[in-house]
Amino acid sequence: MRHKIAVDIEKVSERLDDINNEKSNFNFNVSTSVEHVGERNISASVIDKSEVCGRGEEVEKIVGMLLGESSEGPPLHIISIIGMGGVGKTTVAQLVYNDQRV
Repeated sequence: MRHKIAVDIEKVSERLDDINNEKSNFNFNVSTSVEHVGERNISASVIDKSEVCGRGEEVEKIVGMLLGESSEGPPLHIISIIGMGGVGKTTVAQLVYNDQRV
């Protein structure tokens, strides 16, 4: 078993060496200076609620957690909003932040 693992590690190491040697074929230009910095999107915590659709349930749940309305233990100090990019995590956070009760 150890011999098989050692052989597998050797194969992986050889493949990594091959990839390292092939990188010149892809014309990667490594530069330490920044030539162009794109414009940064301006953002703020203020959000137009009329442009947001279908997030009321999530906002109510998070506001309830923040205000300690949950009977499932002590009040929370940190609430994580997780999900894939582009699903509206920041929008929900902005709506909660701007909620009058918070």
